[in-house]
Amino acid sequence: MTAILIACGPAPETAAPSESAPASIADAPTVAESPQIKTFAEGFVIEAPAELRLRAGERSEAVTVRFQVADPAHLVVRIVSADTTLLAPQQIELSGEGAERTLRIQANDQTGAIEVAVVAFDGQATARHSLRVVIGDPSDPPATPASPTESP
Repeated sequence: MTAILIACGPAPETAAPSESAPASIADAPTVAESPQIKTFAEGFVIEAPAELRLRAGERSEAVTVRFQVADPAHLVVRIVSADTTLLAPQQIELSGEGAERTLRIQANDQTGAIEVAVVAFDGQATARHSLRVVIGDPSDPPATPASPTESP
């Protein structure tokens, strides 16, 4: 089985920020606007975000995970955390049926980055998608864009 990752984002004409307005933290994409990654296996596609950022103790917004498979009625999906100390199975909620599922993650009070695997089997093929979950400290200030440097 061969897997190929392709980043999919907004159309080129909407991808570039306006040249007349400076970028701000408000311009940062949300999970819904983040680039999607499509994981391809033979006859199988998983479409989901590549990264999810949370603060410690925060619950994520609903993240849609879409599957393109031959038989969505027989689709079995498992979510596997690479570090159950940072993100235990009971902190990951997957709901829905068929070709579209909803994923929510409840971060605990620890901080760090972890890989969460979405593993799907449709009765014929298996595909795996990696989602990077970054849990930051709630006392950290939000990221701000770098200010331009002045030349002497």
